[in-house]
Order: sequence, then C-alpha cells, then structure tokens
Amino acid sequence: MFSYYAAIVKNLRGVVIFDPEASGSWDKVKWLVKKFRYRNLGLPPVIVEKYREKLSKYLGGSPFIELAYPIAEVKILPAVMKEHGVPDELAEALVLASVYISPLLVIGEKYVKLLEQYSIDKVLVCRELNDNEWKLHLRIADYSILDMYKERVFEILNAIENNMLNQELLRNISEKRRDDVAKDKKRYWRITCDHGKPFILYIDMIDVVAKTIGVEKFIELIRNKKELAAGLSVVPAVNLG
Repeated sequence: MFSYYAAIVKNLRGVVIFDPEASGSWDKVKWLVKKFRYRNLGLPPVIVEKYREKLSKYLGGSPFIELAYPIAEVKILPAVMKEHGVPDELAEALVLASVYISPLLVIGEKYVKLLEQYSIDKVLVCRELNDNEWKLHLRIADYSILDMYKERVFEILNAIENNMLNQELLRNISEKRRDDVAKDKKRYWRITCDHGKPFILYIDMIDVVAKTIGVEKFIELIRNKKELAAGLSVVPAVNLG
C-alpha cells in the first residue's frame, strides 16, 4: 500500500469526515467538490465502506479518494481508540490525517463537538467567511500541519527508537506542541476573534490516545513501534459547518 500512498499524498488537500445521513451534509460535499475540482480529498475507509453507493459518483478523484494505510501497523492506533469509545470513523480520520500530513475537514456539528473534547487549542471566528477567505485559510491549514509535523513527529520517533519513553518526556513533548500551536494560531489573524464558533481545532494525537487509553498503556502501546509515530502529529481540524 505504500506505493498507493506515495502516488496520492502530494495532491491530497485534506481528509474529510462527515455523516452522509445528516441534514445538510451533502450541500457541504457539493461545496467541497466545487472548491477542490483539481485536487484530491481523502475519505477514511470506514466511511467509504458504509456509504459506498451514495459516494460512488464522487470517488476516484472527483474529488474524493479512499485512503489506505501505507503501513499496516498504523491501524493499531484507530483500533485502540475505538476500543475505548472514540467513534471508529473519527479515530480513523484523525490517524489518517496525521499519516497523510493533511488537515482534517469536518462536516457536521456532531463531529465538531466531539473534537472540541480532544482539542488542545482552537481558532474562533465570529462571522461567515467569503470564498476568498475560505480558499486562503484552507491553504493555511495545510501549512499548519506540515510545518509542525517534521520536528514533533521526529521527536516522538526518536524517543521510540531510543527507548526513552516515559511520562516526563511526554509532558515535555506536549508542552512544546502547545507552544507550536500558540504560534500557529497567529496565521489566522485575518479572521480570528475572542468569542465565536470554532474554525480550527488543534488535535494533539499523542494527547488524544494517551488520555483515551491511559498514559502507561500508551507508552507500552507504542514502545518499539516506530511506525506509529506517523499517526501521532498535531492535526488541525477545520470546521466546515
């Protein structure tokens, strides 16, 4: 599956999570189709499997493609999250967004509320964005995950490879990630306000998995499994409404 990953990752502009049964969700899908006519958007396999018939005309790069795990071992992360109460489609979407170094594009209040529980910080907006603002800030969200990815993922990768995992190290990594996010929020100065609805929710995947299953279990889970580091970045989740 790595060859499939390599073929699509460069042209991928986001991982989408939505409930096709929810009211208004297809209007947002059509909006995405229009905005990403020449780019690809990824869908978690669990969503495609459940709604393949409804999604069929949008699959194959128009603009949606079904994502795959480039390394089978990464499936451990969404599996353990699901076991501890995280909806399987959300767990898979978050991990794949990290693996594909893409923002998570969120359609539906249900998922926004769930993600608020996991977020370490957020960007709020007080008004509707126009088309140009959407275009700009979706591109900025691309940079948000990319610019934080290398250093922070390499940090946890190095800890795994050198058997340095402990609670103190994880706290240190968490603090650095929060500092990164505080700086990254400034990119959205054109639209941000002090009170309003979430536009960007920052999801630290180490924080999510560790809190979901417990820190000690998390340390044991990733010990000697360096491939899991790819699924443990900070994912910016964009609220599309």
